[in-house]
Amino acid sequence: MNTRRTAPRAWVFVGLAESIGPGTVHSVDIADSPRVVYRTGSGELVVADAHCPHVGTHLGQGATIEGDYIRCPLHGLRFEPHGACVEARARGGSLMLRVHPVCEVAGMVFSWYAPDQSPPSFALPELDDQAFLPYRIRTERLDLAMEEPLEVHAVDIGHNTTLHAEQGVEPVEPLTIDASSTHAALVMRHPATPTGKRMLRLLGVHDGYVETHVEVRTVGLGYQHIRSTVASMGIVVNQFMLAVPRAANEVDLNVVYSMQRLDRARLPRLFRMLPLPLLEPVFDRAGYDELMAATDEHMGMWTRKRQLAAPGWFPDEDGLRRYRTWADGFYE
Repeated sequence: MNTRRTAPRAWVFVGLAESIGPGTVHSVDIADSPRVVYRTGSGELVVADAHCPHVGTHLGQGATIEGDYIRCPLHGLRFEPHGACVEARARGGSLMLRVHPVCEVAGMVFSWYAPDQSPPSFALPELDDQAFLPYRIRTERLDLAMEEPLEVHAVDIGHNTTLHAEQGVEPVEPLTIDASSTHAALVMRHPATPTGKRMLRLLGVHDGYVETHVEVRTVGLGYQHIRSTVASMGIVVNQFMLAVPRAANEVDLNVVYSMQRLDRARLPRLFRMLPLPLLEPVFDRAGYDELMAATDEHMGMWTRKRQLAAPGWFPDEDGLRRYRTWADGFYE
């Protein structure tokens, strides 16, 4: 049975920064809190309740940005970035549009969500995105609580050999858990895609497996960063699992992919003389295809999975037990 009654406290993904340009208003559905996100004329990001406090007009249906103000399309009321209504003051009222904490990490925008409207209790880590290639995003809706899709990475390592046919899966850093985050790292031999296998053969690797180092950091239940390094190929891939709650047990999972730009000094000698603009699309496509193949394998499990109130843990699954206890702390 599904056990969650509310969505958890979390920093929730609301879009890529580059897609939120001045003058546009975007609608975002977060559990019981529909919101709009926009950028003021001076460049400030604002996330606010979607409904005007006057008579409940949805600001995503035609609101306009005028300088640093957002104007309601029904009665023309204007609101400042911190939520005060300019016209209300002039007319003897005190309408306030609720605004929510917002932050930007590596070109991605997040808004704080808490069912009880409490302020942020933790922050997301800074991450330099200057070397990232453009993001690609795949979104899947799942009938699961937010923590379920995140626990498979570096916590439930037992699935690596069965679901993904990986070999030699070993932790290289133990799972550590603090109040707001988890961190772990492991190494494995991962089966390559057809494109990856062709590149490996050029390097004299004929069994189709590539050694991969994976580091996973989860902060709250809305943000997970997975950095995969294939040292033999000079490839570093950044993957983000960004869960957006739609209801207590329904989530939109955004799988975000970006390969770091190639560094010629890290490339195999065979590839160093080739132009990077020729190599990057090939490596990028191979990495993306591998991620999508793994995501497809997970989707085959997630689409019919359910959260159990009392899982039948094995003695060697202490990490999963600790992770679930940690996740409980983000719920009311």
